[in-house]
Amino acid sequence: MKLFFNTKLNSLALCLFLVLLFAFNTLTYTVDETEMAVVLKFGKPVSETADPGLHFKMPWPVNSVTFMEKRYFMYDSDPTEVVIEGKRALVTDCFAPIRITDPIKFLQNSLTMEGAQTNTNAQIYSHIRTSLGENVFDDIVINNRESILDSITKMSNPSLEEYALETIMVRFNRVDLPVQNKESVYDRMRKERNQEAQLYRSEGEQESITIKSNTDKEKQEILAAADREQKEIRGKADAEATRIYNVAYGKDPYFFNLLRSLETASLIHGKESGTTTKWMLSGNEPHLKTLLK
Repeated sequence: MKLFFNTKLNSLALCLFLVLLFAFNTLTYTVDETEMAVVLKFGKPVSETADPGLHFKMPWPVNSVTFMEKRYFMYDSDPTEVVIEGKRALVTDCFAPIRITDPIKFLQNSLTMEGAQTNTNAQIYSHIRTSLGENVFDDIVINNRESILDSITKMSNPSLEEYALETIMVRFNRVDLPVQNKESVYDRMRKERNQEAQLYRSEGEQESITIKSNTDKEKQEILAAADREQKEIRGKADAEATRIYNVAYGKDPYFFNLLRSLETASLIHGKESGTTTKWMLSGNEPHLKTLLK
């Protein structure tokens, strides 16, 4: 009897525990730090919370809870062909971090994450086509790439707001030419670069000729000026030497003639003459007359 009573008591405790556990699970829900929760009343969203932790609600079927991502998720498009200014085609592949701004509005639009991707793709590529269609290839790829993408981001957000979405930026994974157009574009670019290179070479050669011509002219002018200065200095030196000789000769003609005779004899008969020839002198040689007096 006591065993039967204990078994019945344990069963009741277990049942009570299961009822309380079921009630707890039915009346509460837990929000993760990375999630937002929307409480639905008979299938219609009535409240939202982004605060992590334990929250209470009415039991099902009165209330149910839908969870969605609070963080940014990455939208990544497939390569798509876009026509730019000049009727040229580009293949673009873009990405954008997307966030749900209003979970109730998001559910009221009957959106899922797949639906959000679809709507994001439609809105962003609509503005990409509009913006790129007004720009040329060089501006899109090189000159104004960042400003064009910033403009696309600003234009996309009002459209995404209708679906309770927003993005902080739209960026290209790649901007490329269709395969069939690449070779012709590369040929044109090579020709343009070759023309520019040839122009630079011609300008450089012309500049080189001009510099060499000016340098040769300056060289000739410098040499001519130096030659004139040399002749002037030499002329003045010769005049000064003649003057000194004349002064010296006027002071002592005999000594001057003697000095000149010695110099002449030294040049003819001395070691400086570089000869070993023996001379037979009569004493009547003109350069010896002064020495023999």
